[in-house]
Amino acid sequence: MSLVKLKNPILKKLINVYQPRYKNIVAQGLGDYLRGCFCLYQICKMHGLEFDMDISHHPMACFFELKKEDLVTNLDRENISWYSNPNYIPTSSFTYKKNSFHFHNEFISHLNGIKEENYYLFCNSFPVFNYIHDLSRETILNKISPTLYLKNEIDTRMNNLGLLKKKFSVIHIRTGDNYLLNNFPLKVDFVTKIKRILHPFLIQPKKKFLLLSDNNKIKYIFKNYSSCVFCVKKITHLGESGDKEEDKIKNTLVDFFVMGNANFVISLSPYNWGSGFSQWCSILHKIPFKQFRI
Repeated sequence: MSLVKLKNPILKKLINVYQPRYKNIVAQGLGDYLRGCFCLYQICKMHGLEFDMDISHHPMACFFELKKEDLVTNLDRENISWYSNPNYIPTSSFTYKKNSFHFHNEFISHLNGIKEENYYLFCNSFPVFNYIHDLSRETILNKISPTLYLKNEIDTRMNNLGLLKKKFSVIHIRTGDNYLLNNFPLKVDFVTKIKRILHPFLIQPKKKFLLLSDNNKIKYIFKNYSSCVFCVKKITHLGESGDKEEDKIKNTLVDFFVMGNANFVISLSPYNWGSGFSQWCSILHKIPFKQFRI
């Protein structure tokens, strides 16, 4: 079986759209969106298409420097659809695999049927190739450039916590949507497992860790570790049914961009694919990354 070729003389550009709702799904998290951007970038480079991003109609857009060409107004946003093959196959509760060959052929066959020059979609699929090119990083970073206000908030947070760029590590604990969206209470055995994983890192001499989490309650458990700093602010899920209050969005984005200044990221997540929020932030900024399943 050979690779399907793009044979669409009309199609010129793929645009990954991030907005609260699509025709067939609600938005996924920021990390999921960025993962899909890397995937579409690779597809575009393989087949001579242009790649672009559209975040202008997501509530977080007010915190980014959007250029005039980024503000698309004549678009039927209610009919933008999620491409439903994520290139993700769960193999157990701890592991997954990709089938990039099948994904590529199915997606290109789909693109061959598009009758527009510019195809707007939501893609959160895993990239076809594991290797991430620096040009894709630069392209995506240029599209999520913080406003001066957000930059000042990022600097203030780092100053208040005594963090210097590339002189600290991040521990990101993703407890899961039941805690973030539904406010479930923390289970004792769950907390014990997290502490057991992190203890060897937190007792290392001369190390500084910033603790980030989708659950503020868990941060207080580590208050007695001198190597660990954290900030308790209200945050939100940038997709799903997360609260889109402006201050919560700002705090979530500050977490994301402060993490981008770390020298190492440790991620704990209950999901077998990990946490897109910390993983794709680390990939975007070329930060060494270690993941634990909890």
